[in-house]
This record gives sequence, structure tokens and C-alpha cells, in this order.
Amino acid sequence: MRWARKTAVITGGRGGLGQELAPFGIRVNAVAPSLALTGPRIQKMWLERKSEPQPRQHLANIPLGRLAEVEEVTGVVRFLCLEEANCLVGLTLDINGGVYSP
Repeated sequence: MRWARKTAVITGGRGGLGQELAPFGIRVNAVAPSLALTGPRIQKMWLERKSEPQPRQHLANIPLGRLAEVEEVTGVVRFLCLEEANCLVGLTLDINGGVYSP
């Protein structure tokens, strides 16, 4: 299955599934990180190529001007597991530095 189709299935299904499972105390949400610095290999590659035109253009399109760090992505996932997030059902949380902000 292609990436776009998988993403559509995951993000499209979470709303209906969330409504169906919420009465049982099960919350369904999705976390959708964009390009993130996910490990030493990716960090090294990004730092080596950061001054090239394509990575510079990518950063220019991000309102925050940087990529997400692993801790920022995992922090969102941890938050969704807390009691403070009990009313969040059927959401897709985009972690993208503001690229897809309405």
C-alpha cells in the first residue's frame, strides 16, 4: 500500500472509529509529524545538506524555520495519553512547524 493511501486510511478512519469506541473509554487520535530529526543518521544527513538549495527551501516554507525534534513528537503522543486529553477524540495533530496551519 502506498504511503498516501496508508495515511488516508489512518487519518480518515480515526474519526469514525473514535466515535464508535469513545463510549467504551477508548480514544482514537492520530499524530502526523512532517519531516523530523528522528535519529543520529537523519540529523547528520540534515546538518551536512542544510546549506544546499533544497533543504534551505524546505526550511523557508516552515513558519518556525526548523524541523521538529523527536522529543517534540513524542511529547504530543505522551500528552494524548494523559487524563488532561480525555476529551480529545478523532483528531489528527499535525506536527509541522505551522506549514499546514489554517
